[in-house]
Amino acid sequence: MRLAPSADVRLSGLLWPEARARLADSAYLTVERRGFGQVILFAAQPGFRGFHRGTNRLFLNAVVYGPGLGAQPAKLR
Repeated sequence: MRLAPSADVRLSGLLWPEARARLADSAYLTVERRGFGQVILFAAQPGFRGFHRGTNRLFLNAVVYGPGLGAQPAKLR
């Protein structure tokens, strides 16, 4: 999941042009394969103080749907 392009980046408060350029099109959420599973990485704490309601939904989707999303089953010996 990526943040918006530079022209569409919006923030509540002051945002310097240099910061806008760094934030634009950067990754907020990535999935990395690790062994037979995966690790879901967030760029910031999704449930920080319950401030952003939309990020809580992203976190819950990662917890509920993440384990079965493309993970390989363990091979029996």
